[in-house]
Amino acid sequence: MNVSAILGHDDFLRHLNVHPAVSLFINTVNANKIDITNRGDFERYFSMNLITAFVNRFNLIFNQPAYKKATSKRLFNVQENVASVMEHANAIMKSGSTHAIRFCLGFNFKLDDEYDVEFEKALKLRLKTPSQVNDYRLMTLRAGRNAVFRNGAKNPIMKYIDGYIWKMDYCSVRGYYLHVILFLKENWNKHFNIMESIGEMWREKVKNGDVFSYRGTRSRINLQTATNQKKMLNDIHDLFIQDVLAYADTTLSSGKKIRTFGKGAQNGWVLNSTQQGKTKPTAHEQKLAKFQTLMDKAGIDPAELLAAIDKKAKRAPRPPKYRYVENGVEHTWTGQGRTPKFLAEQLEQGRQLDEFLI
Repeated sequence: MNVSAILGHDDFLRHLNVHPAVSLFINTVNANKIDITNRGDFERYFSMNLITAFVNRFNLIFNQPAYKKATSKRLFNVQENVASVMEHANAIMKSGSTHAIRFCLGFNFKLDDEYDVEFEKALKLRLKTPSQVNDYRLMTLRAGRNAVFRNGAKNPIMKYIDGYIWKMDYCSVRGYYLHVILFLKENWNKHFNIMESIGEMWREKVKNGDVFSYRGTRSRINLQTATNQKKMLNDIHDLFIQDVLAYADTTLSSGKKIRTFGKGAQNGWVLNSTQQGKTKPTAHEQKLAKFQTLMDKAGIDPAELLAAIDKKAKRAPRPPKYRYVENGVEHTWTGQGRTPKFLAEQLEQGRQLDEFLI
């Protein structure tokens, strides 16, 4: 695939929040209609004059206050996240965790043997717009994530686990998915396939769900040497520092954002850095969990609920049906909702509501 096709791919820009410099580079490449398929084309198109033009344009943008502010904030946020998960992982390893397992949780894709074609067809018929499909994927991932990690102390598999880190990601083949790193206890039974056991839990909660190893990474790491612990920390650093350039955009069509990463430990089972030290969910989280349980029992898909709310929000406003004058000021009422105080008083005095019809 040529560079223009890759950089102009709408799927990339629609699902990833990219660094301003990445957007600038994409626009510059596409504006110059550069089509590169091999090294010869690269050397041909990237002449010194073109590179100079690129640099001049980049410098013009880079020196703008708005750009500097946006990039500085982005870098600060990513560095904070990196420091948080690195500190978390280091503390767990020092506490005696002997092994780590790394894998991914997401959805099957078309080439997988277990890919459910009929389910995907029905899903696309039920969810009419790409934004509704996007909402469904994100909400389903969150529900699956909560089933595996929330209230982890009650999960029988978690008794073998000292702690975990997860991070949301996106690729054009599988769509949204989760990176998962589990830190195992010293008494972990090596013959017990934790990855597959969690995969079974995942598939029960996530229709057409899949567990898979991330390409190019080690799935099992022995943490009993300082060298391997350092490698583990480097892997975590590389996983999170890439957010400087691009990270999964988890914004729902309603504007709400799904959490992009989390961490937990046997002592507290926290979900992110803002919850460090909590031993139980907040009242708000308990309500959310209760509503999730009620929806599950009723067979209501979270994406369907979001679509219904979105449809209701876009409904045209009702026209006024009644008109009245209070203290010299004219007011109207649609006839829906609470009856205005003035009208209620008039009705108590014997007047009829029809007298105020427009």
